Amino acid sequence: METMLKKPEIFRDSMGRFDRHGKTLAKTQKKTKPVNKRNATGIGGFQPGQSGNPSGRPKGAVNKTAPTTTSATLRKSNTMSVTVSRKEQLDLIVAVLQGLGANEEEATIQADVWTEADLRGIHSHGVQRLPVMATRIQKNLMKVNVKPELKWSTDCVLNVDGKDGFGTSTCETSLKALVPAVKKHGLGTLTVRNAAHIGMVGYYAERRAQEGLICIGFTTTEVLVHPFGGAEALVGQTAVAATQTQVRVAGELWEARAAGS
Repeated sequence: METMLKKPEIFRDSMGRFDRHGKTLAKTQKKTKPVNKRNATGIGGFQPGQSGNPSGRPKGAVNKTAPTTTSATLRKSNTMSVTVSRKEQLDLIVAVLQGLGANEEEATIQADVWTEADLRGIHSHGVQRLPVMATRIQKNLMKVNVKPELKWSTDCVLNVDGKDGFGTSTCETSLKALVPAVKKHGLGTLTVRNAAHIGMVGYYAERRAQEGLICIGFTTTEVLVHPFGGAEALVGQTAVAATQTQVRVAGELWEARAAGS
């Protein structure tokens, strides 16, 4: 399978440019020459010695060698769309995140979550989030190479403090830690706090389904939604994901009930 990815060699964000290894490249600023604007009569409008008129040409003189068009200059885009394989995208993300200090587990899980989202066409939760994450890491708004703190409040309820690290690796590793309790007690609950964006919630639900489990996941977001009739946003979106296993099992239960068993 293949997915779309912005030009892989360079990632740009507000802090500068990042190469494929997460290193910051020096900012470059393009100097632009002042444009000799024309007035309503089509005659040059600079006074002698004025900035943009270094020749000191008198007002009203026309520079015959100057271009006749003085509108804004069109600039070529520095990005392009290319097609890459799943492995190429995974390798690229892992290289960038490890270059920013993430350990192999954090980088690998994050890359897998983003790539799965891109392959499903959910690009808002795909690799396009990489420059934002790189910026957050460099500004120390997000931690890398951290170990989440796991605490069991009961035998089947696990509470996790992500320590401001990767939300994806925190959720996936914590769910794996919860599985033995689920298989023993028939039910398990996981809560996660202090973690970065967890990505596509369905990622975790589907992997639990592959393990033969039912999984329902919920998460909140930043304030985005207006209450009914409200003038301003007050609540976040509540993302919900449930496994297909749940639907199949529910169907089997209804069939068993109809059969009287």
